[in-house]
Amino acid sequence: MLGKLIKNEYRATARLILPLYIWLVFVTLLNKLIFVIEDDPASVIAKSKVMMAFAGIMMATYVLSLIAVGALTVIFLIKRFYDNMLKDEGYLSFTLPVSTTQHMVSKIVVSYSWLVASFAAIFASINVLFAGQGIMEFWHDLFKELSTVINDGNQVIFVMIIAIILLTIYNAIITPYVCFSVGQRFNGHKVIGAFITYIVIYIINQIIGVVVMVALVTSNAGNLDTMTDGEIMNFTLHFELILLIAECTIFTVITHYMLDKKLNLD
Repeated sequence: MLGKLIKNEYRATARLILPLYIWLVFVTLLNKLIFVIEDDPASVIAKSKVMMAFAGIMMATYVLSLIAVGALTVIFLIKRFYDNMLKDEGYLSFTLPVSTTQHMVSKIVVSYSWLVASFAAIFASINVLFAGQGIMEFWHDLFKELSTVINDGNQVIFVMIIAIILLTIYNAIITPYVCFSVGQRFNGHKVIGAFITYIVIYIINQIIGVVVMVALVTSNAGNLDTMTDGEIMNFTLHFELILLIAECTIFTVITHYMLDKKLNLD
């Protein structure tokens, strides 16, 4: 049944997200064509004011399209969770012979894969557009430096960075889930309740950050000046990783509990 839930989620979300990718491909290729025309020294069109204005408009459209692919993907996925689980559709969703865990897993798996796909689409689009403009050399130099860092015995730091990236994507999914799951207890004001929940989470995060920094400064009052950049980075990565693990775990447990034990569809 979990497989059917995931398949249905992909089908429902693809109707909203795939058109964004199609639009991004179109805008990317159009801007690439403009680049080719502008790079042609024999082109008369490239020097015209109309062409220059059109190129400026299309570049602005391209930048907005990149932002839209990332932002609208997140918005669509959050809306899908809210509509399917906490509004009228929730009556149907929770009458299906599946557990709350299966509902959550299907939503998280599909949302995670769409977010990764959107980032990949943005990455591919930028590389296609700026191919021949030095971007390939940039990535070559970056991966060369990265290989040097790893070979110098910093494999643990590299693994931590990858783990932080993966957990950050998960956190971007589960945070709105927990906000709406808690917010649905505000009868008649679910969206406001979700917003208030987010503000509370944000304030708690800021307090934790300040407390940790104060504790670090206090405990290392005489050593801060002697700490190397590597030691500071190592501490920061450890702190960020622990915080993400704690947040993702707590938010997942709270979301499951609220949907399973405290669901309010009124």
